[in-house]
Order: sequence, then C-alpha cells, then structure tokens
Amino acid sequence: MEPVSDIVPTLDPKVVSGRRAMLRRVVDFVAIPASGYSSRLERAIAGDILLGMLIDAEVADKRACAQRLSVSTDAPRRVLRYLGHCAFEIAQPILEHNTALDCQDLKEIIEHGSLEHLLTISKRRNLSENVSHGLIARGEIEPIKNLLDNKSSSLSESSMDLLVKLSNANPELCPLIAAREEIIPSQSLSMFWWCDAQTRLRILKNQTGERVGLINSISDMFREMSPEERKDDVIQKALKLIDRRQRNRQAMAASSFESLEALIQSASVSGMSAELVQEMAYICNVKSVVLAKLLTDKGGEGIAVVCKSVGLKRDYFKLLWQALRRPIEVEEDVADPEFERVMDVYLMLSVSKSQTALRYWNWALGANFLPSADAL
Repeated sequence: MEPVSDIVPTLDPKVVSGRRAMLRRVVDFVAIPASGYSSRLERAIAGDILLGMLIDAEVADKRACAQRLSVSTDAPRRVLRYLGHCAFEIAQPILEHNTALDCQDLKEIIEHGSLEHLLTISKRRNLSENVSHGLIARGEIEPIKNLLDNKSSSLSESSMDLLVKLSNANPELCPLIAAREEIIPSQSLSMFWWCDAQTRLRILKNQTGERVGLINSISDMFREMSPEERKDDVIQKALKLIDRRQRNRQAMAASSFESLEALIQSASVSGMSAELVQEMAYICNVKSVVLAKLLTDKGGEGIAVVCKSVGLKRDYFKLLWQALRRPIEVEEDVADPEFERVMDVYLMLSVSKSQTALRYWNWALGANFLPSADAL
C-alpha cells in the first residue's frame, strides 16, 4: 500500500467548483469593512474559515484572494500574513498595497521571503527602523538600494553601522548612505576611505562640523585645567577633538626644522621619507600611522585635509604634493587633473571642518562606535 503522503486525491470537478464558490463568498464577507460586520468574533471566525480554505486552494484562487484583499485594512491579519508569505505571484498585491501588515509581519516575511518579496517591501512607504534593519540584515544589495532611496523609511543608528560595513564590499552603496539624514560623522568618516570622489566631497562638506558651540562651552576649561587633569587620557582625547589649534608647539620647538613649512620645502626636494613623515606627524599633532595613511591616500583628499587643518598656504599644499612625488602637470603649463581636483577640495574646506575630520581619524572614533568597522 502506498504511503498516504504520496497519494494525490483527484477532486470531482463539482467539488472544485463548489470550493471555489465557497472561497469567493467567504472572501467577499471578509472584505467588507469592519463597520459592516456583526461582531469582532464573527470576523475572526470568518478569517479562520478563509485561512483553512486558502491552504488547500489553487494558486489562481489564492492570487484572486490576495488581489481582492490588497487594500482591505480590516481583513484578518492571519490571512494577510499568510498571503504575504506565499509565493511572490500571490503575495505581490498584499505587499504592494496593504497597509494593515505591521512591523512584525513584515519582518517575518523578510526573514523567509524571496528577493522579489524584499524588493517590494523595500519600496513600501513609512518603513519602521525595525523593518529597515531586517532588510539590511538580509544583505541583499538591490533591496538595500531601494530602501536607501526610499525617503519615507527610517533607519536606526545600528542599521547605519551595518550599512557602513556593507559598503566596504559594495561601494555603490556609499553615495546612497552618505545622502541619508541619519548618518553621523563617525560613520561617514569611517566610510570615507572606500568612497568615490564625489561622495568624499559630500562627506567633507556635510559631516565635519565647525565645533563653534563645543569650543565656546568649554573654552574656560582650556585655561583653568590643572596639569594633572591635562595628563588624563580621556580628557586629552576630548580636548584634542575640540581645541582650535592643530599644530603641536612643543614638537615644533624640538624639531630640527624651524617650521612645518620648512620641513615640507625640504621634502619637496628630497622626497618624503619615513623619518620626515614621523616628524611631520609630531608637529601636526596626529599619529604617524594616521598621517601616513592620509599622505598615501589614493584619492588625495586626505592630503587636502591635512594641509588645511594645520593652516598650510596654497603654495605649501603644492610643495607637499611634489614631496609625495605626485604629478603637478601632465605637460608644460597643463595641470594634472587629479592635482586640480584635490586643490579644489583644499580651497573648499574650512580650517575648522578639516580639523574635525582629521581629529576623528586620529582618535579613531569609528573604531569606538563601529565595532565591526576597520579601525585606523
């Protein structure tokens, strides 16, 4: 005798027709607005009957039911949830149009749904932070792009952390992430290193604050703090991020060069050696590993940030570019386009904004707030 599970019953055509007629009648009842029902319990009973019938219904009938209930906000949630979990050809009308599905319903569909389910959900209006995080956690790039383009969606800070991590392997996400209002400096400046030139410029313009309020609020502490307090690591880190000055006066006094400008002028002739990088870092009040990363930055924007942060004039920006053996001209009197592009970044940046970026990188705030991101 064959196992029961392998037996596919053949229904009498009259039975099939009867089931379909019954299904339609129950769907019609369920689709009536709540004010037309006799009671809440009756709606629940009708929903249970409909759900039981849908499980054994043909695909075409399930699709017709989903289409009928696509804009019904009073339909039983269990039915809507079931239809949303079905194959996409059935679920599509519910996912596109029905607003009765709540955050938990959508999260469950995201967890188990196909790429088509995710793409459709990512375009829904007013997606909550929890639903958005579920979409991002699935790691499918196209739905994530839709989500980032969806201005009515909300993103939590932890979602933005995850997006920054994903953008490292998927740089096409960077412009979309940088355009979101939810992004904060620690995230954007961590992402900066693998962004394209246009997105880098956006980050430097929009994510590097002037710090005026911070400076004014603690300016008295710079004068009144005791030597013991100034030695504290935590206090030092906070002051370094806020202070107006960037150059290290003590380092300059101990240097074999009379000024930072003199060091750069010398390097423009001899080249920028590891020793000069270390001394320049000391004078610029940044870690040598951070300065080395900025000076070797392929895009070159990091060099512009360093020069503007420490108040180097335009001629010394050009000398530093030469010291790093980067071309100034492609031929006589024809400027190298990369040099011109980065020079424009240098001219656009304010000293204060450049300092903010430089100090975030030096302090490696990205490593503090983004545990999964690569620290400097």
